[in-house]
Amino acid sequence: MSLAEVFGWAASVLTTLFAWPQAIRALRATSTDGISLASVTLMFQSGLLWTAYGVLVASPFIAVANASVVAAALATGVACRSRSSFVATTLMVLVPVLVMLIAAATGSFVTGLLGGLAAAVMTLPQAVVALRGRTRVSLSAVSPTTYLLLATNAACWIAYGIATADPLVVAPNCVTLPAALLILARRRVASTQMLEKVGREPG
Repeated sequence: MSLAEVFGWAASVLTTLFAWPQAIRALRATSTDGISLASVTLMFQSGLLWTAYGVLVASPFIAVANASVVAAALATGVACRSRSSFVATTLMVLVPVLVMLIAAATGSFVTGLLGGLAAAVMTLPQAVVALRGRTRVSLSAVSPTTYLLLATNAACWIAYGIATADPLVVAPNCVTLPAALLILARRRVASTQMLEKVGREPG
């Protein structure tokens, strides 16, 4: 097995898994206010585009792993349905059709490019929510496991993309990695602050 295949398998396993802790946590949570609906929608769109890209370039690593991301994003979206806007719901319905049309009409490069763009910005809305979480929203519904797995996943995809000379894989993950680490750090700080606040309460 080549080094590229090792990174490919590791990245595929992590991609298959990373979004599910968030989906499970969201489905169990009494409130999903700290979860960014924009990030969930972008995750859904990115997963679909990368699944199509994986099919077009005959890469089971990319296609199968991202099909799992699509399912997890849908599950998270269902958990957040009480907050879902008409626009977000419409995008969830229309995007699969648009992805198939784009993939059929443009081929792998444009599909991968669009998937890369969606993946690159996917974590940014959640990062913004995390940065202001201390004063405006609770981050208790945000899964730290998801963002730890996502950071590791991004590092593996970067290594896989370098090994296979695929800039469409490398570039978005160079944005995802620091954003995931930022979200993870802010979630940890928010959790520590919450514990300290509870500890200071009388009784």
